[in-house]
Amino acid sequence: MGSCEDKISVIDLYHTWRFQEFGNTNDNYFEKANPSDCDKCYVLIFSEDGTLSGHSTTNSFSGEYTIDGKDIKIINFIRTKIYESGSGEKYLEKMNQIQHYEIIDNKLKLYYNQRQNYLLFNPLN
Repeated sequence: MGSCEDKISVIDLYHTWRFQEFGNTNDNYFEKANPSDCDKCYVLIFSEDGTLSGHSTTNSFSGEYTIDGKDIKIINFIRTKIYESGSGEKYLEKMNQIQHYEIIDNKLKLYYNQRQNYLLFNPLN
């Protein structure tokens, strides 16, 4: 059974998020989402029933996720296949590689590439 801290983090994950940037823990490099001014782009919704859904720049996607502590695995990830603009294709590619998550200061980091790189999200109100 997980600690109280783990339970609070999982509950905090059940939210609607907006992708902001790609980050790198080694050199603190950041790459802003492009386009950054699109209201419908880069939305990610984690539901309590273990499903997720969202949008990239032009495509919608859905899938399921499992959590073990701070490790997260996205499975059955499906998406529409309309030509992506900006950072859309890279965003979708990295969603399939997510391995770990953390929520710090109301920001969600989804890590990939052995926790060296991450997708940074802010809550969408």
